Order: sequence, then structure tokens, then C-alpha cells
Amino acid sequence: MTVAGLANAGGAGVERISVATDGTQGDGDSAGATITSDGHRIAFSSSAKNLTPGNPGTGERVFVRDQRTSQTTLMSTLTSPIQRPVISADGQYVALWGLLFRDTKAFLSQVSSGSSIGINCPGLSCGQPSLSADGRYIAQAATFN
Repeated sequence: MTVAGLANAGGAGVERISVATDGTQGDGDSAGATITSDGHRIAFSSSAKNLTPGNPGTGERVFVRDQRTSQTTLMSTLTSPIQRPVISADGQYVALWGLLFRDTKAFLSQVSSGSSIGINCPGLSCGQPSLSADGRYIAQAATFN
């Protein structure tokens, strides 16, 4: 199966991912893309307000673009990411590091349901989260000074 824009035996492809499900280009900046091991899902942050319906439209948000279905899904509604999001190798989970009510937290979202949980930082500040291939484990660096 060939997916438009993905590298294959015929060569590499390039495709914009910061688009709405109907293909409309985002109306804001996008950055920090991360891709699954099979190349079918890409997580990224964007300040675009028109990528999904119901986007609160304030600050950056995290989205997942599914290259198989051409669906763009809003993943973060509580907080803007401080650093780029990460996606599990199987594409089922996305983690981001954000600030919520003056606390830094890692947020873990399940792509299929859109549900998220906040994971408290054990120190004064936490760094970029990292996910295991299946999203079962999350690691983050904490500073205490």
C-alpha cells in the first residue's frame, strides 16, 4: 500500500501535515513534528485555529495527523506545549510537556479516544517526556534546584 507523501521504493515524498481533514492549510505556524515508526501518524504543535472544529484557538495546541485516513485530531485542550510533543512508535499515544496552573506536567493522550491524563512533575521543573514504543511507559527528567 502506498500512502501519498511517504517514502517508498520509488523514492521519498514530501507532504504538508499541518492541514485540516478537508485539506485546508493551517492559518497559523506549526512546528515540532514527530512521526511513528511506520510513518502513518505525525504529532505536531500548531497555533492554527482552523485545523479541527472545536479548537479553543488560544496559543499552541498539539494535533495528530493520520496519513492513512487524512484525519487531523486535536490532542491537547488544557495547555499549550512547552516543547515539541512525542508520539509512541505504534501511534497510539502522544505525550507533551506543558504548564497548567503554574505547575509543569507531562500529559499523556490516547489518540483513538482523545482522552488525556496529567502526570505530575516530581521536581521543580520537568523536561521533555519520552515514550516507550507502545506508550505504556513515560520518562521525564526533573530538576530540583
